[in-house]
Amino acid sequence: MKKLSFISLILLLILSGCKGKEFTPFVTQTKEILDLNESYRAENLIDDVEDVGLQFEVLNNTVDTSKPGDYSITYKISSPDGKKSVEKTFVFRVKDHDAPVLTIPDEIKLKQGQSFSISNYATATDSRDGDLTDKITYSGAVNAYKEGTYQITVSVSDSFGNTSSKTVNIIIESGDSASFQKQIAGNYTDITYTSGQAPTLTLNENSTFTLYLNGCSILSAVEGDYVMFEDRIYLRSPQYSFSDKPEEDLVSFAVQLDGTLQFMTELDICAPNYGDIFKKQDN
Repeated sequence: MKKLSFISLILLLILSGCKGKEFTPFVTQTKEILDLNESYRAENLIDDVEDVGLQFEVLNNTVDTSKPGDYSITYKISSPDGKKSVEKTFVFRVKDHDAPVLTIPDEIKLKQGQSFSISNYATATDSRDGDLTDKITYSGAVNAYKEGTYQITVSVSDSFGNTSSKTVNIIIESGDSASFQKQIAGNYTDITYTSGQAPTLTLNENSTFTLYLNGCSILSAVEGDYVMFEDRIYLRSPQYSFSDKPEEDLVSFAVQLDGTLQFMTELDICAPNYGDIFKKQDN
């Protein structure tokens, strides 16, 4: 009798647990962004991911594709047998086709060796996203250490992918070469290196340098002299061989328009690696 009562109690607990199990259907949106004036069926905007036969019923739908904006649809999602259900609300965005407003001069004049930040000359705003100035990018090669006129393409995109772009002339005017050295001098850190101790570089105004190389396990300091030619910095050390070939026994950095340095040499040790970016610590 006692054994029968115990079994009955266990069965009751099991059945109670099953009955109280939360209904959590696996449903996702088939799309989150709707085109302007797009026709759609609300039931097709969500998906029964596991294809178990879930039933969808639209309880509230605020979407108006004739006007850009953020909208929502609330669904009643039921189990295949209709005995369990939950309500879920999904957000949908109706996109616009208006590109951001990009404001930048037709030409920008810089002195030789002057660093350049696009945000100092350009702004961008969007009717929905607001200020997009920090999203502005540009492409095109500019040698800030060589006089001449260069062209860059300045672009910005909003959250819907609408893009504005403009071609701008960058005019590099003659400057004092002594000021180049003073401006480039400073302490730099390899911001590309993310594992362990990052390599660093110190450029002094007297044309000497200290480069800390990461040999995978320890940092080793290399000292020597450097020279600049246009937008390149060349480092050579009397006590350290960067290469077995005498003509390749140096490393170089390319000075970027924003004042960062890009490592342009392939070494046998761990870091820095070709293409790494060094940023001035006081920038």
